[in-house]
Formats: sequence, C-alpha cells, structure tokens
Amino acid sequence: MLIWNLRDCAPELLTCSIITKSYITGLVEGNGTIVVPKKERNDRGKPNYPSIQIVFASKDLPLAVMLLTHIGHGSIHKRKNNAAYILSINSNKGLLYLTSILNGNMRTPKQAALHD
Repeated sequence: MLIWNLRDCAPELLTCSIITKSYITGLVEGNGTIVVPKKERNDRGKPNYPSIQIVFASKDLPLAVMLLTHIGHGSIHKRKNNAAYILSINSNKGLLYLTSILNGNMRTPKQAALHD
C-alpha cells in the first residue's frame, strides 16, 4: 500500500497555513492550460465549456487534492497511459474564483487566454 506524504511533493505548504496566489499562478503558468472555446457548441450540438486545467505527476497527487479542497470546485482525473493527474475547473464559480486569484499575477502569454 502506497502512503502519500505531502512532504515529498510540497514541503513548503506544511509551513504556511494557506496556499498563496503566486503559488497557484505558478502552477497554472507552468503546467496548466486555459481552455477558451471558439464556438459555443461543437459539431454535434453539445455545448463547449471554458476550463482551467493543471497537470500533476502521480507523486504530486496530494498537492492536487489540497489545491482542489482550497479552490472548492473542480475534479481530478487520471490521464490514460500516463503517470499523471489532471485537475480541471470548469464550473462558473470555480472559474471566477480562480480568475480572481490569477488576475494580475500572470507573466506569460497565457494571460491573453485568461482575459478571453
């Protein structure tokens, strides 16, 4: 049985009581994706939703769970044929909360996708 230990993937989170805005922004800019659909509906007529996704290595799963509980919205999915997990936030409340965290802290071209 594998026991997850937060000290292995994010020891700095043990010393602070909250996850900082800069830390979350760094995760999105480093291993994240901001999905802004160009069309409201796909070819089959199903709606397309905007989302913010962050990819975590399998050993960083406790960090993804901690971030999910901090945000309060989203889901974690295991990527097929890969040792990775994807944290996806696509509810309106979750996107608005995460956008308020990211706004003003981003320094990469992903900032344009955030404004879209």
